[in-house]
Amino acid sequence: IKVSVAEVLGSIEDPRAVEPLIATLNDPDAVLRNKAAEVLGKLKDSRAVAPLIVSLSDPNPTVRERATLVLGEFRDKSAVEPLLSLLDDTEITVRRSVTIALGKLGDSRAVEPLISAIQDPSSSVRENAVEALHALGDLRAVDALIGALGDSEENVQWKARDALISMSNVSVQPLISALNDPNVTVRWHAADVLGRLGNREAVVPLIAVLGHPDPNLRWRVANSLGRLGDRSAVDYLLSALSDSNPKVRYYVAGALGNLRDKRAIPALEALQRDAFASVRDAGKSALAEINR
Repeated sequence: IKVSVAEVLGSIEDPRAVEPLIATLNDPDAVLRNKAAEVLGKLKDSRAVAPLIVSLSDPNPTVRERATLVLGEFRDKSAVEPLLSLLDDTEITVRRSVTIALGKLGDSRAVEPLISAIQDPSSSVRENAVEALHALGDLRAVDALIGALGDSEENVQWKARDALISMSNVSVQPLISALNDPNVTVRWHAADVLGRLGNREAVVPLIAVLGHPDPNLRWRVANSLGRLGDRSAVDYLLSALSDSNPKVRYYVAGALGNLRDKRAIPALEALQRDAFASVRDAGKSALAEINR
């Protein structure tokens, strides 16, 4: 019954409901405390911020999680330091909710703690820490985000990739160094990010790894060279059209089409004899792009 009353108070959106709900944050029943925090989040009355900060120390992890998420929605910077103290909480759900809230609060004090959270044992915490750093867009996170390209979980890798791509003013040098990282997925994503950032400083370093033993790096490098649009890569891409891997040949043809250099026409015409239909089709598309 008490929970239903709290829900009704919230649905009315009457400011007079705030004080009774704040008092309910101290109720012996954890279910009711959780519901009171949820409803206070819907009412978004600033009087609830300080009591909700107190609820971050609630003995029940579900209440701590709820209070954390609600404080993130309030966007009140007074919650930043109390939230940071919960990044070491014993409960994964609480740590995860802290990273979500910190991303919404957008305060630079959270950058270094969130960088540390990228090493959390829980992949869900790591993923949300990366997302929060993406939202903050602070260049101090670049090295940690590059490291996260090699995370054991693909979701974390892709979130880190997206975060790096969003940093249009990032230096490409750390990403260039990552082309030779011992972790294979770091190399792959670094090659992809370099192409998407559009900085032509990356052209020569990418050409240097176009002959790497890993075909999954080679095709990503070819794709990025096509994105960067620098015709100094054409001769190297023409040589790569004879790559033993059909996926590499496919992306090399696409890159040559993007560069639209007529020097590639004879080689792309010869590609019509390739054993793989997908490669032949890529060659046709590239020729059409060059000739249009």
